[in-house]
Amino acid sequence: MLMAVRQVVDKSLAPLASEHDRLGRVPEETLAELADLGVFAALVPPAHGGLGLDAPTWTMVIEEVARAWAAPALLAVAQGAVAAALGITGGDSARQLGALARAEALAAVVPIPADRARREGEEYVLDGQLPLSHAAQATLLALTLGDGAAWWLVPTSMAGVGVVAAAPDLGLRGASATAIALHGVRLPVSQASSSAPRVLGLTDVGIGAVAVGVGQAAFEAALRYSQQRSTFGKAICQHQAVQLMLADMATRLTAARLLVGDGAHHVHEDGKAARRARAFAVDAAVAVTLDAMRIHGGYGYTTEFSVERYYRDAAALLAMAPAPAAR
Repeated sequence: MLMAVRQVVDKSLAPLASEHDRLGRVPEETLAELADLGVFAALVPPAHGGLGLDAPTWTMVIEEVARAWAAPALLAVAQGAVAAALGITGGDSARQLGALARAEALAAVVPIPADRARREGEEYVLDGQLPLSHAAQATLLALTLGDGAAWWLVPTSMAGVGVVAAAPDLGLRGASATAIALHGVRLPVSQASSSAPRVLGLTDVGIGAVAVGVGQAAFEAALRYSQQRSTFGKAICQHQAVQLMLADMATRLTAARLLVGDGAHHVHEDGKAARRARAFAVDAAVAVTLDAMRIHGGYGYTTEFSVERYYRDAAALLAMAPAPAAR
């Protein structure tokens, strides 16, 4: 599965990433190709036409996509988290799994802070505007209480719900900057799902996997450049200072990958492991992409090389504040 994803990503996704990232949208044909490959169906149960992969394997798939382009990888994270929770919930909600697996419907996970939700009798009332970087193309919103108490899957066309444009961000340009506007949205307590911690946990390890993929792409770019660029009669990869920097980058990424895998393995038991993995992986991606830019020298700041996009994307992942820890 990973080899198939890598082949498609390297052949079809990577060459288009820089161009479409500037346009601020993931093309429909890219979404269709990833759907055909099974990326969006990775966590969908086989009974509903999915691959039924385990969470650690899913994070490796997400990393491969993010290695080429972070924007569609973020979409796949939301699809996977919502699909996995729906598979547990069952009932009528499970009917939407097929549309999620085929990318006919795109989901976005919206953590709701405690001060934006209040309970009135048998209803929750949601108000406020929440920034979210990957909701421009979403048709379904997984409104998730930050304490892990409940979540609802609602259409973006629901009364009181709106997806509005936000100020453009420096990173993750392919996932257009948006905000979710909630105006007196009332949701019955009886429709709340108890699988909210699973949604939040999978989202955390998924974003951690995106960070590892972005960092891996930056590391590979820096390694290639250091082998091609020469100073004082030899390739800069032969200078000890550059060798130490590359070794530190590889070490950070290996540790981050292992933590993400561990967080995914324990995501059903403890959301804290997923939160730790996300925090470490994103910090590692910021450090690795910054070192990659330094190895490129002045070229690292130009759009001619993808390393500047990797650095912007890593910084944008850092700016995506996680929801309060689930109970």
